[in-house]
Amino acid sequence: MLMSLMGRLSASHQYWRKEIEKHGGKVANHVIGVTCLIASPAERERGGSSKLAEAMERGIPVISEAWLKDSIEKQEPQPLEAYDIVTDLAPDGKGIPWDKMDPSEEALESLSAELKLYGKRGVHNDTRLQERGGTIFEKDGVLYNCAFSRCDLGKKLNDYCVIQLISVPESNLNLYYKKGKVGDDPNAEERLEERRTWKLL
Repeated sequence: MLMSLMGRLSASHQYWRKEIEKHGGKVANHVIGVTCLIASPAERERGGSSKLAEAMERGIPVISEAWLKDSIEKQEPQPLEAYDIVTDLAPDGKGIPWDKMDPSEEALESLSAELKLYGKRGVHNDTRLQERGGTIFEKDGVLYNCAFSRCDLGKKLNDYCVIQLISVPESNLNLYYKKGKVGDDPNAEERLEERRTWKLL
């Protein structure tokens, strides 16, 4: 069984790596291809990391360290779902939409969590293509999804731009582009173009 470790656990990652390997398992530094991601519930409360977000996006179980202890003690892998620590979270984000937040410290913390949980594979809600099974186009391990923001309070700049190449089953590729000022969504410039052919370098 291949697994990955994240954040501060009750013992060091080196200790757990040795224990896992001693019992026939393997540890990876990434989440691609792993059976599960082992993390402390405290990590999830802190907003997690890109590793947590990627595991959630890929549907990889995120479980507590207790699973390791119990599996070793009982000398067989325990059911992963019994140790899950993220079932109440969703990779498409929760809470207040990021462009509707106030600039307080609490809002900034919430924004950070929102962006991490939204994930780099999330199709923008305004495209409505997720309802048709749309996904971010991926080729050779590259996701065609970009988001930029620019903020300079002195120059009164606070804008963003989102560009996504979206693949829809039984359809053509779609290019989504959105640009505007944060908090002024109704006046944002927005385009969704469907193309029969795309030349990707």
